Amino acid sequence: MWCSGLKEAAGAEFTALGNRWAAFAACGDSTAKLPVGLLAPFLLRYLLIQRKICYIIQSLVLQSRKVSLSLNLVTTGTSEYESPHPLLKELQQIPRGEPGWREYQELGVKIFNYLFVPDLLGPPYEQWVLDAEGVFDYSSSKRPDAVYPIIADEFINKVWNNLFGQTCLFVAVDFKNLSSAPRSEHVEQVESYLSDTSRRKIGIVCSRKAPSKSALQARYRAWNERENLVLFVSDHDIKEMVELRYDNINPSSVLAKPMYRFFSKLP
Repeated sequence: MWCSGLKEAAGAEFTALGNRWAAFAACGDSTAKLPVGLLAPFLLRYLLIQRKICYIIQSLVLQSRKVSLSLNLVTTGTSEYESPHPLLKELQQIPRGEPGWREYQELGVKIFNYLFVPDLLGPPYEQWVLDAEGVFDYSSSKRPDAVYPIIADEFINKVWNNLFGQTCLFVAVDFKNLSSAPRSEHVEQVESYLSDTSRRKIGIVCSRKAPSKSALQARYRAWNERENLVLFVSDHDIKEMVELRYDNINPSSVLAKPMYRFFSKLP
């Protein structure tokens, strides 16, 4: 019904145009050409209506494809990586706070792998792998949950390369299953993994909520004093990135938006 309504609206525009042309011709020479100034507004409005029709059709096709894939997952048991929805559903089922920290960390790595590997980031070095290989000789509280090598310039819209170049080859990620907003100590912890010698200059605090004011202030100090960049990822950001990844759109653009906002506010 919406489609026929739009078509009727477009047809009404040209009906009105025909009536105005008839009135114009009745005033004199019927062979006279229609003035461009009279034709242009109607053509423009018609094109806008047609563009709106195409946009609505594309949106409906996309939604239909997602629903179809979700139904196929339920009825046939297809692999969860064919649809982002099972990942988001699993995330929603993890309780916030200390009881669910292990599940959240494992799912966080799983989601980041779905989002970024292998197009933007390489397979991660997880904490337990680093333990087994003896890479670190200090406590686990002083090393990140996962370290991802950056393998594509398109990561965060190529900004990371412009900022750091070869001084940044890895991204350190900490998964915090907090019941409240991340605070300054969580930023300071992930920033402790960053340094010039380790070639890690970007850290990500992945938590359930948006950062607190103290976390934002700690992020500013990390950049202002040592030029270490700390980014935040919440459940809302994960949902947005998963949907982009599902549509084959670079999900790291979600990380770029708050980063641009952060740099635009620097003195």
